[in-house]
Amino acid sequence: LESSSDIRVLHRGDVHITRTFTPTLTVDELVVANTGRQYRVETGSLEVQIRLPRLLFGQLDIPHLIIGPTRVEIKEDKSTTKPTAAPEPSKKRSSLPLTPVLHDVRISRVEIIHKGGSLLLPDIRVGEFTLKLNSDNTLELGGQVTLARQNIHVGAVLRDEDQYSGGKPLNFSIGVQSTLLDLSLEGQVDFARPDPVVEATVRGWTPDGGKIVTSIQGVEIPGKVTIEAKVKGTFAQLPVEGIKATYQGPEQSGVELQGSIANVIKLEGVQFDLTGKLEDPAWLTPLLPESLGAVKSGSISAQISGGYPNFTVQDFDCHGKTKVGLDLSLSGIFDRANSLEPANIQSNLVFSAPSTRAARFLIFEAIQEFGAITGRC
Repeated sequence: LESSSDIRVLHRGDVHITRTFTPTLTVDELVVANTGRQYRVETGSLEVQIRLPRLLFGQLDIPHLIIGPTRVEIKEDKSTTKPTAAPEPSKKRSSLPLTPVLHDVRISRVEIIHKGGSLLLPDIRVGEFTLKLNSDNTLELGGQVTLARQNIHVGAVLRDEDQYSGGKPLNFSIGVQSTLLDLSLEGQVDFARPDPVVEATVRGWTPDGGKIVTSIQGVEIPGKVTIEAKVKGTFAQLPVEGIKATYQGPEQSGVELQGSIANVIKLEGVQFDLTGKLEDPAWLTPLLPESLGAVKSGSISAQISGGYPNFTVQDFDCHGKTKVGLDLSLSGIFDRANSLEPANIQSNLVFSAPSTRAARFLIFEAIQEFGAITGRC
């Protein structure tokens, strides 16, 4: 493997294999790295099971693949020599001799270390993963991922795979489906440059055009959400431009978020404008304190900027009215500096109500009735 692909595989622990028609291979302390040391993968354990009889039918059937805690280290390529010319395109490949099917893939905590820092991924579970290489060199992948208690269906297509080895950009399309949101990415990756460049269009929408399913039990929001954006840059510096997320609800309800992110990898250079209004949002009532009552209407606008974890909300203006007559307005600046707690708040709160009880959310729950009330702070 090392002589043909510059990939080195080592194991520091024990290796076991069962002798059955469905053998199981178990390896402890497995290390995979390339000889140039651009990357290194270390995992505490690996267990894979294969159904041998399915090989006779052209299928690499893997009932389960279990990977223990894993550490991935990606190093900067410091080589000074770059290819002067792209190699000639290779001949078209035939279909895969065996079609891989992975029924249950479990990956424990994964830590990715790169030049810009580190990223910790939660436990991941993948089911019914398939890989197919067609005669036209189109590579198809599909499977179901369980992440954060959500079942996500993922499908990807790599087009003109034979042209990639000839130095041309690799075209791809990725589709992600879940009960909360569907996403699609279409674009290309140019590996011929010193730093590979990805360029793609991102689109998203809620599966049900009439309601938005949430992770909160019993709460469904009427309306739909659409998302669009453009991505172009390297994997280390990946800007997202033309971001537009829109919520269209019943009546005149709607929210729009527009802006850009200078580097989505590190969540730096965030610039967003937020505007929206709601008319009779009955779905919002279960999420609010009972003393506030049902909201009749509301509006919001703000400018969001900064980078993780230091975000600033400027020109914030939120206005709302409840069905019992409370008129509430909150405006100002909210600056989060070096922590998740607001470090600088400059705000104005103004309210009025036809009765004291209507404003009890802002005063005291058990306050007596004194008539109409106004306030400012």
